[in-house]
Amino acid sequence: MFGILSLVASMGVSTPVMANINNINLINNNQNNIINDEELIDINLKLPGGDLGKFASFEDAETRINTLIKESNYEINLESKYEGLFILRGDESKGYTGISLYEYTLTNKSILDKLPGAYLGVFDTKELARIKMDQIIKESEYKVTVDDTQEGKFIVSGILAEGFSDSSEYTYKVDEKYTNITEKLPGAYLGFFTTKEQARARMNSMIAKTKYVVLVDDSVAGSFKLSGDRNAGFIGESIYTYELYESKIIN
Repeated sequence: MFGILSLVASMGVSTPVMANINNINLINNNQNNIINDEELIDINLKLPGGDLGKFASFEDAETRINTLIKESNYEINLESKYEGLFILRGDESKGYTGISLYEYTLTNKSILDKLPGAYLGVFDTKELARIKMDQIIKESEYKVTVDDTQEGKFIVSGILAEGFSDSSEYTYKVDEKYTNITEKLPGAYLGFFTTKEQARARMNSMIAKTKYVVLVDDSVAGSFKLSGDRNAGFIGESIYTYELYESKIIN
């Protein structure tokens, strides 16, 4: 201490230099204590960084790094925003300092062993084929995406970030003997009518023009639910809505 004060006196400066010496200290606002830089523990002593190894999924790698952190008893801020890398930073407010990097590799599992691709069969609609496809995927417990933009097929691809790779193709056929009524009767708002009967007449006129065979459910006020008559070769459902207003007599 005598040496530092002598240095200050020889420089002819007092307050600024002493302020710099005081700035070396870190103030812990939570505990109202002062921690000297030299007292901070470098996390590299127990967590030097390195290669974590290979893992089937990100979750497995994350579990491993969290285990290492827990075993070190250090207070760490963990970052995982970069693929294949964990960044560990010592929490200085808790008495730790330093940065270490841990790399990891995901060993992607091929989806082909449980989702090799196949012909799904014949379905009344594309939606029913998709339900079958989703069921198969659920049973596999694999993390995949499904591209259904192409007619008659589903392209299933493993999600790399979840530890799955490769793609497969499932095909299906929609039975063309059925006509979906939504092609010409997609559902819509019919407008205002004086009575329900007038609205129904309008609905019947639209149906007649399509030459479709449909079943009409008018049990819900303000709407007609149309269903294709499967026995006649029609499928699909749609809803038409309407409103009623009462005629007013103007005196």
